Amino acid sequence: MSIGLLVFLGTLVAGGVFFSLGHGGHLTVGGAAIDLNGLFDTPWPALTILCLPLLAAFVQIFFGSRLPRRGDWVSTAAVGAGLALSLMMFGRMIGIYDWQMERTHEIEWISLFSRVAPGSIDGISVRIPMGMLIDNLTVIMLVVVTLVSTLVHVFSMGYMADDPRYSRFFAYLSIFTFSMLGLILCNNVFALYMFWELVGLSSYLLIGFWFEKKSAGDAQKKAFLANRVGDIGMFLGIMTLFLMTGEITYKGLFQSIADGSFGAHIGILTAAGICLFCGSIGKSAQFPLHIWLPDAMEGPTPVSALIHAATMVAAGVYLVTRMFPLFTPTALLTIAYFGGFTALFAATIALCANDIKKVLAYSTVSQLGYMIMGLGAGAYMFGFFHLWTHAFFKACLFLGSGSVIHAVHTQDMREMGGLWKKMPITFGAMFVSTLAIAGVPGTSGFASKDGILGDLLFAAHHQAALWPIVIMAFAGAGLTAFYMFRLVFMTFTGKPKIQDKFDHAHESPWVMAAPLIVLGGLALTSHYAPFADLVGPPKSAAIEGMKLAGVEVHEILPHAAADGHAAQDGHGAETAGSSSLALVGSGKDAPAGVSTRRPYHDPLHHDKHHSHQTAMVFSILVAGTGIFLSWLTYQRGVISAPKIAAALPGPYRLLVNKYYIDEIVHEGFVKPCIHIARGCARFDLKVIDFLVNATGKAAVAWAWAAGLFDQKIVDGAVNGTADVVQSSGAALSRLQTGRIRTYLAWSLAGAFVVVGAFHIVNNWTQIVTHLTKPAQDERTK
Repeated sequence: MSIGLLVFLGTLVAGGVFFSLGHGGHLTVGGAAIDLNGLFDTPWPALTILCLPLLAAFVQIFFGSRLPRRGDWVSTAAVGAGLALSLMMFGRMIGIYDWQMERTHEIEWISLFSRVAPGSIDGISVRIPMGMLIDNLTVIMLVVVTLVSTLVHVFSMGYMADDPRYSRFFAYLSIFTFSMLGLILCNNVFALYMFWELVGLSSYLLIGFWFEKKSAGDAQKKAFLANRVGDIGMFLGIMTLFLMTGEITYKGLFQSIADGSFGAHIGILTAAGICLFCGSIGKSAQFPLHIWLPDAMEGPTPVSALIHAATMVAAGVYLVTRMFPLFTPTALLTIAYFGGFTALFAATIALCANDIKKVLAYSTVSQLGYMIMGLGAGAYMFGFFHLWTHAFFKACLFLGSGSVIHAVHTQDMREMGGLWKKMPITFGAMFVSTLAIAGVPGTSGFASKDGILGDLLFAAHHQAALWPIVIMAFAGAGLTAFYMFRLVFMTFTGKPKIQDKFDHAHESPWVMAAPLIVLGGLALTSHYAPFADLVGPPKSAAIEGMKLAGVEVHEILPHAAADGHAAQDGHGAETAGSSSLALVGSGKDAPAGVSTRRPYHDPLHHDKHHSHQTAMVFSILVAGTGIFLSWLTYQRGVISAPKIAAALPGPYRLLVNKYYIDEIVHEGFVKPCIHIARGCARFDLKVIDFLVNATGKAAVAWAWAAGLFDQKIVDGAVNGTADVVQSSGAALSRLQTGRIRTYLAWSLAGAFVVVGAFHIVNNWTQIVTHLTKPAQDERTK
C-alpha cells in the first residue's frame, strides 16, 4: 500500500504548494516570473481539471488490467492533480477576494435560425454554446469534489484491494468525478442536464458494482428510476424557461427573466422553478424520492462516501444554489417546506436503524433537507456553506464506517461494541465528525447549521408561513445529535456484542486511515474558510421581473444582494469563520498600494444578530439534550430502548418500517406499473401480435395466390406463346426440304393461291350477286 500513501502525501504537498502559488499570484520557473493574476482569464486550468479524470477512466478501461497495481495510481494521480489545480484556483480566489468574481469561457456549438422575439415559439433560435462559468461558487465546489474524490480514491486502494474488478472500479470512480466536475463547470442548462444524466449513469454503475448480488442490482435500478421521475420535471422546467426566454446560458436566462420575459405570467415562472427543483428532489433524495438513497448502500462503501458527500446528492443542492435567481418567492417557500419536512422525516427514521450505513444514509437525507430548507428560506450563503462542511464530515463518517465494516465484517451495530480500543484512529475521526454533524460548538457543522437556523428564525419573523419549518428544523437538530451519538456508542463503546468479531477486529492500514485523519481535521476546521465574505446571494432575477411587470412581491427573506454592497478592506464582513482567515490579495492589474478586496457585506447582518444569538442558544440546547439522552440510553443504560419500543409498538413499527413509504410506493406505483406493463404485454401478445401475424398470414396467402396466378396464367401465357411460335416454327421448318422441285411446286401452288385470291377480290361483287340470285328468284316466285 506504500504507493497509495505516496500518492496521498504527494497530493497534499502539491495542493499546499499550488494553494500558496495561487494566493501569491505569481510563479517563478527558471528565473522567469509567471503571472497568475489572470488564472481565471484562461479556460485551461479548469479544462485540465475536467479532462484528467476522463483520460484516467479511458486508460483504466482499456489498459488498467495490464498496468502495475492494475492502474489504481492512474486514476488517483489524475484526480489528485485536479485537486492541486483546484487548490491553486482557490488560493487565487482568496487572493483576489472579490465576491462578485466571474469569468465565462465558451464556444458556439450549435446555432440554427434566428429568434424573432422572446416567448415566441415560431422562429425561435437554437443556439447552444459549450462553455465554462468560473466564479467563487464554481471554485469552491471544485475543491469539494476533487478533495473528497482524491481521499476516496486513496481509501479505495486498501478497501477494494482484493476485488476482482479493481481496475474497473477506479474507472467508474473517475467517470463519476468527471461527470460532477462537468456539472459544476458548465455555464448553461443544456450542458447541465447532459452532465446531470451522466452523474445518474455513473451512480448506476457504482451502486450496482457488485451486481452478483440481487439486492445491488435492485438498488441500482431503483436509484436510476427514482431519479428519472425527478429528471422529467427538471427537463420540463428547462424547456419552459427556454421557450419563454429563448436563452439557455445562466446569465442569459437570469437577464431575460429580470427584463420581464415572463411578463405578468409569474405562475409559469413559479411552475418552471418548481419543475427544476424536481431534479433536486430526485438527486438530493428529498421526500418522496428519498427512497433510493438508503438502498444505494448496496454499493461499496467508498462509493457511498462519494455519493453522499461530494457528487450525486450534492448536485441537487448545487442546482438550487446555481439557479437561485430564477426562483420566485412562492417557489422558494415550496422548496423550504420540502427541505424542512425531509430533514425531520429522515431524522426520525434514523432513530431506529441498526445498519451503520443506513443510519448514515438517512442522516444524509436529513442534512440535505437542511441545505434545501436553508436555500428555500433565503439563507443562501449558509445553505451552501452547510454543503461545504457536510462534505467533509459525512465523507469521514462513511469512510470510517467502511473501516469498521472492513474490520468486523458486519454492518449491524448490534453486533459491534467496544471497538474504540481496537480502532483508535477510526474512532477519533468518526467521533469528531459526529460532533460536527451534531452541531457541537467549535466544529464546522455548528457554524453552518447555526447559520441556517439563525437565518430561518429571522425569516420567520417576516414570513409567518416559515414557523412550522423552524419547529421542524430545531426538532431535526436534536434528533440528529441523538441518533449520531447512538451510532458512536453502539459501535465503539460498551462491551463487545460478539466476542469473536471483536477479537478479530483491527485498525485499518494507513492507506485507509490517512484519509480519515484528514477528513476528521476538516470536520473540525473547514468553517474557517472565508465563506461569508466570498459567497453572497445573487440578485433575484425573478423578483426584478415581477417588479417590472407590476406584480406585488412578498419576499421570504429580503434578498441582500439587491441592497448589499462590497465592504472595503473587509469591514462589516464578520460572519462565521471569516475572520479566522484574514488573507489579503490584490486583484488583477491593481495599482500599487490599492486594495481591491471586495468581500460581501450582508446589509441585514445587524438585524439578524439577535436571531442568530437566539438560534445558537436553542441549537446548543437541543443538541445537548439529544446527546445527553443518547448517553443515558446507549452508554449508561438508564433509559431502556427496548422498553420504550415495547411501550410504543405502533410508532416503533412505523419508524422501523420507514413509515411504509417503500411499501406505499411499491403498492401504489410499482405494482400498478407492473400490472399495466403486463396488461400491455398481453395486449401486445393477444391483439398486436395477432394482427401482425394475421396480416403476415394474409400476405403469405396473397403471395401464394399471386404466385399461382403468375405460374399458371402469366407464365402459361408466356410459355404458351413460346410453344405456339416453336411449334409453328417447327411446322414451317418442314417446308424447307432443300429440294428445288418441292420449292417449285410450293411456288406454283402459292402463285395459284395468290391469283385465285386476287381474282376473288376483284370479282367479289359478281360472285356475291351470283350466289344470292337463286335465293332472290325463289322469293320472287
